[in-house]
Amino acid sequence: MTIQTLSEQFRTVQSNLELGARRKVAIAAHLEVRAAMKLARTLTERGLDDVLIGSYPRRTGIWPGKDVDVFAKLSKESIDTIEPSVAYELFLTVLKSAFPGRVQQQARSIKIEYRPTLLPDLSFVRQAAELLNESATIGSADGFEFSVDVVPAVHFGNIWGIPNRSRDHWARATAAERWTSTNPEKLTELTQQLNSRISIGGQGAYVPTVKTVRQIRRAHLGDAKPGGFYFELMVHEGFTTGHVKGDSWAEITASTLRYLADRLITVSTTPLCDPVLEQPYNPEPSPSALSHAAGVFAQLTQKAEAALTAEKCPAAAAWRQIFGSNTKANGPVFELPSGCRADGTPTPVFTAPRANPARGTDEAHGFGHD
Repeated sequence: MTIQTLSEQFRTVQSNLELGARRKVAIAAHLEVRAAMKLARTLTERGLDDVLIGSYPRRTGIWPGKDVDVFAKLSKESIDTIEPSVAYELFLTVLKSAFPGRVQQQARSIKIEYRPTLLPDLSFVRQAAELLNESATIGSADGFEFSVDVVPAVHFGNIWGIPNRSRDHWARATAAERWTSTNPEKLTELTQQLNSRISIGGQGAYVPTVKTVRQIRRAHLGDAKPGGFYFELMVHEGFTTGHVKGDSWAEITASTLRYLADRLITVSTTPLCDPVLEQPYNPEPSPSALSHAAGVFAQLTQKAEAALTAEKCPAAAAWRQIFGSNTKANGPVFELPSGCRADGTPTPVFTAPRANPARGTDEAHGFGHD
């Protein structure tokens, strides 16, 4: 059986999902917020040690980019020495002073707004460029509206704790109820390790697969749950357990979609686990959200598996529908091969008509005699 790999088109998909200079801008924003926090004695005397977490250090973010998560550790504090309300207020006071009019309070984090007309200072862009070994050019920032979300963290045993998502829990009697255990830095390490488990053409397959799944999820579920991070953890599980297999991007993607479609059905009885904490993901999506997502991904899986053995043009048309669109590509992120139309049919080949020598010349001439 011949597999329709469409390798060039899948590489274009990866390019269309890349953040490009936006990743540099996001890191610059983190550096700017870090600099403001480092000036606050109320934070530094408690052992402030902040780190970028989330999709940016894991490199799993996709165009157009999302909020920048900053894990703001107070390394001299623990869940037994400080209450969530106190830790939260320490950061809120500092950030409101440093970024007036741009701060919003979230359930357990503090959001600092950025937009195309309010980007990080150029000095921080230069620092980010040096860290990434890139030029300081950022190009157009049109449509790049994001925020830096700062979440306070303190020691929780041998890992870290962040404020409980529900503020009603902040006044609970036991510290373990007021704080929630987490270890996002460990997830970044696991991501880097897992990316080398399967490679396609010398390129680690895990991270690009997470990004393509995020694109597919967004194209077909939009704002509906489960969210992108939940799907990332399912992909992590599929790669870790060896269920995801393939020798090409097309095969890896189809195999991943199959795993997701099947797993969305079983999570109600066998919950998805956080690979770092080794405990069920919380909060778990609702049964109706899981059922809807399972139906959507079952259809996508059937389409992807059929595309593996289809002719070039119908296969490309199927993948184009699966991946959907984004603004970087100004439309579908999966490009059609030369000679194919969007409906999956080949482009008709025009053949110039040949003269028939038996009929004589095709030149026009008059009706009269010479």
